[in-house]
Amino acid sequence: MDKKQKLQKEIRSSILPKLWQQVSQETISPSLTKTVQAMRVIWSQCDDFIFNNLTIENETEPQIAACWLNSIINPKQLQAIVFRTAANEYKKYGSLQALMNNSTGAYRAVSTYQDASKAVAEGQAVLFFEQESQALSVNVANFPKTAFLPPENELTVDDPHISFINNLALNMGAIRSHIHSPNLKFEQLSLGTVAHTNVAMIYLEGIIEQTLVDEMRRRLNSYQLEGVIGINYIKEVISDNGYSPFPLLDVTERPDRVATVVLQGRIAVMVDGSSMALIAPTIFINMLNSIEDYYSSYASVIFIRILRHLMYWISMLLPSIYIVLLSYHPDLLPTPLLLSIQSQHVGIPFPIIMEVMGMAVVFESIREAGIRLPKAVGQSVSIVGALVIGDAAIQAGLVSPGAVITVAFAGIASFTIPSYTLAYTNRILQFGFMFMASIYGFYGLIMGGLALVAHLVSLKSFGVPYMSPVAPFHRQRFRYAFYRPPWGKVNTSHECVSETPTSQLAKINSLIGK
Repeated sequence: MDKKQKLQKEIRSSILPKLWQQVSQETISPSLTKTVQAMRVIWSQCDDFIFNNLTIENETEPQIAACWLNSIINPKQLQAIVFRTAANEYKKYGSLQALMNNSTGAYRAVSTYQDASKAVAEGQAVLFFEQESQALSVNVANFPKTAFLPPENELTVDDPHISFINNLALNMGAIRSHIHSPNLKFEQLSLGTVAHTNVAMIYLEGIIEQTLVDEMRRRLNSYQLEGVIGINYIKEVISDNGYSPFPLLDVTERPDRVATVVLQGRIAVMVDGSSMALIAPTIFINMLNSIEDYYSSYASVIFIRILRHLMYWISMLLPSIYIVLLSYHPDLLPTPLLLSIQSQHVGIPFPIIMEVMGMAVVFESIREAGIRLPKAVGQSVSIVGALVIGDAAIQAGLVSPGAVITVAFAGIASFTIPSYTLAYTNRILQFGFMFMASIYGFYGLIMGGLALVAHLVSLKSFGVPYMSPVAPFHRQRFRYAFYRPPWGKVNTSHECVSETPTSQLAKINSLIGK
């Protein structure tokens, strides 16, 4: 690395963040033009941030500038208080101090850009005045809550019970209700050669790596289809490996989970008209963690996370292990257990592989039927249907009780996986392992396992190894796969430090002679 590159790295990592902090703490400039420019820089890449200039009667230049977040304000209050009352009262009294002395307490004075930005993030409208070194904030907040319904797929015992809806503006407001900061960016793009659907990138500047934002923007801009009807249209296009059965991008329906991942330095993508959000990058271990882990006690989370990892592999491998033990290696079973299982197979007309695979197909068919049926009857039909068909098959002598128990337990184990897409992948791989086990026995299981591991370690999600922190191994991060420390002992520092905004990088590069 040469001297110029070292200087650039030093500016990005240390000098520029300090300058930004100093600017945000500066007193508001009496020049309205400079104030507007400063606020636009602070709230850059936030497409729900609105500025509006107000011109007082008999004046040719704007004398008042109002700014707010369009996703979390009440338009009627904004029109009544800001555009009518505040402007008229300022014209009436002639100065900000006189207005404050005669106001009824509806206004609050702010003197720094940091205080003004905090007020905007909390759902207030801020008014800046020409030749005034202070601003007024007016509470017009309207964080969307009543329009949201409880989540259907990512259920939790504890609060909050809110999921996204099919409105991008309201979804943005739901996320802002968790994070009141100008660093929370909503960068909107228009995708689709015909439909021109609005798509928003959500990230937290100061924590996320700017290279991740640039890569996400590049992949989204490469979208060439006619429109974006659902979130999966984007998911397959921007994924690192569209042919892998494993989900390389996570999906969520919860605003609190999106707020959590952006605080971790990741990025989310939402589509107008969709009630789901994509999360990138995604690693395998995170797919086995639930948002419930953050609302439960840290001691119970250890047990639950270990249980989920165990159930994941049981749901995939248990039927094939059952086939291997009875078809190729019955000597590995204890004699009483072997005699009990063998006696159950007396009179069964089908080999073990057909018996287990047949029950697995029936189980998956019942589960799929339960999803498609109306909610009022779907769950009852699934449970009752599985019990009735399993009992009838045993009574008819078509399958053994051991096969029914094995397939049913593997199916129940798959329900413990928080990610539906990862559980669906398990259901597909389950049949592949059963096929390998029926032909090659334990050798087939080993070959299938090695092929699976080789595929997993080759995957990446936006440049991040899919199996990290296992491969490559990172000791400190690995323990958090199973352990969530108490909140009082969490290290709040992030390794992902954001780069400098592109416009500022251009200025800095020109100064150092790039």
